Amino acid sequence: QGSSQSLFESEQADLSSASADERYQLLQRTLERFVEAKTFGSLIEVPEEDSAPLKMLIDELEQLARTGDVMQKPAAEILLPYVRQAWALAQLYLVVVANPPYMGSGYFNKSFKSGLKGAYKLSRTDLYALFIERSFRFLKNSTSISSMVTRHDWMFTSSYSELRNKIVHESNLINLVHLGSGAFPTISGEVVQSVMFSCYPSHLIGYIQAFVDCTESEDKEYLFSLPNYRYFRQADYFPARMGSPILYQLNESELAALNSSICVDDAAILREGIHTGNNDRFIRFWWEVDFNRISFSPKGYEDIDNFNKKWVRYNKGGTTSRWYEPTDFVIAFDGESRKEMSKLKGHVRPSESIYFTEGGTWSDVATKGFGVRFFEKGHLFDGAGPVAVSENIEVVLAVMNSIPFRSLSGSVMPNLHFKCGTVKKMPYPNVSTENVELQEGVNLLIGLLKSHSRFFETFWSFEKSVWLRGNEEKLVHILNSCIAERSKAISKFHAVEHEINNIVSEGYNLDLSDYEDKTKDNIIIESRDVLSVTNLVSFIIGCILGRFSADEPGVILGSPQEVVDRYFEKVKSPRFNPDEDGILPLTDQEWFADDATNRLQEFIGVIW
Repeated sequence: QGSSQSLFESEQADLSSASADERYQLLQRTLERFVEAKTFGSLIEVPEEDSAPLKMLIDELEQLARTGDVMQKPAAEILLPYVRQAWALAQLYLVVVANPPYMGSGYFNKSFKSGLKGAYKLSRTDLYALFIERSFRFLKNSTSISSMVTRHDWMFTSSYSELRNKIVHESNLINLVHLGSGAFPTISGEVVQSVMFSCYPSHLIGYIQAFVDCTESEDKEYLFSLPNYRYFRQADYFPARMGSPILYQLNESELAALNSSICVDDAAILREGIHTGNNDRFIRFWWEVDFNRISFSPKGYEDIDNFNKKWVRYNKGGTTSRWYEPTDFVIAFDGESRKEMSKLKGHVRPSESIYFTEGGTWSDVATKGFGVRFFEKGHLFDGAGPVAVSENIEVVLAVMNSIPFRSLSGSVMPNLHFKCGTVKKMPYPNVSTENVELQEGVNLLIGLLKSHSRFFETFWSFEKSVWLRGNEEKLVHILNSCIAERSKAISKFHAVEHEINNIVSEGYNLDLSDYEDKTKDNIIIESRDVLSVTNLVSFIIGCILGRFSADEPGVILGSPQEVVDRYFEKVKSPRFNPDEDGILPLTDQEWFADDATNRLQEFIGVIW
């Protein structure tokens, strides 16, 4: 109505006039700030000059809540929580302690974004980062302290470089305990890792900051007590070229390498790839599709369409693997699929100029560290499977798979997200792009792994079971022969890797003996057991169903439309014939002459 019985007086008051009670105006401003309090929480900012008037208002409301009339008393009780919170938010404090929530900016709703626009950087950030900035605004003077427990992303990730600059260079980091994973029993896994730290609001030149590394064990208290897990650094210790990531564990030689003016981006083209807009619709494992419609060597879109192909091999991240491992994925990329894909929201098709070229790829999220694997011409790549392309790809692979590079990458990107934008800024050593020793070494390693991969039916490069190699008649002889050859190949593999690591270490001016390779299982020759009985039985079943043959390499029947007659066109004189109806009964007793048990026995009898 434009007027109200005054909460504080007995007479009517015109609240729209300039002479209205200042306490009412203060109350009105306060209530407006709290309209979406559940959305903004303590990010709501109340001017410090309102602190004293709000305290007086609290005193008056508390008095009215005790002694007011029948209208004043309930009104005061309703208003008191808002005014008390506003007064708390208007204060400046000597100490601020918090464990803020985390939520990516992609999940910020419209009202949250519009309410904080201009006050904070809202893109490519996280909710906890806003609370870090807010904590500094709560501090009273230069000796006040903000102490927080947050995710550790801000220490390294390029999108937090502005926040990191505020913490390290504009404010003053006092100490930091790097908790890593397992800091809280309710948070499992390696992706969410934690850190706790304390800061002064003003920078102190020459201040020695204390760091404690508690990431190597879940017994954080024990590691905290050990002096050899403590580091003391100045703010200018961290490499400015990389955006000053807080790499407190690194020595001066490693930091000098990171500050090198030459980076990976100078030696190769590094790019992220396709976002389909609907992976479930367009991406499959290669063994799920018609093998005959996979294009293995397209040079462009016309090669897919002109030869009636639909699927293209697709680098889509996956587990960490070094040097070589055939991709499991294919993408539907014929003309019709490309047309349908282009209609979808979120679909992008960047870097088309390097489609179908050879290069190296890695997973942008990897729990087993960094590793790059070579891929042949004819591949496409995903946003989650970035690539490096170069005329001297062997040397680039040698550098990126070396122990120093992987170790530095793990320090710069310990949150297990190996983003293309950060990887391309990694330092490149002083090695020639035409280093023959590196080229030959990498080609030898790739060759060893290619040879190994041809015995796995889950790889598109599969030729035949390792149990069918050579002229040995007894399985035990094959087993012993394979074990000896595998052991010899692994020894050769590690010897060549060691030489590559030596050359790259010298190029970085680093001592290789300072590093321990903890990820030797990131190569398929060690991580994949080709001699398992499971692989043998699976291959035999594949032969029974006509997908494979004991007499010819690779996939024989790779399409549901292909019949047994097609098998005999490809395999002229098979020692073992596939099942005629493609049905393989598996029962607890013998009901059918061609059940799985009988046919498996038949295969073993014929072949061995």
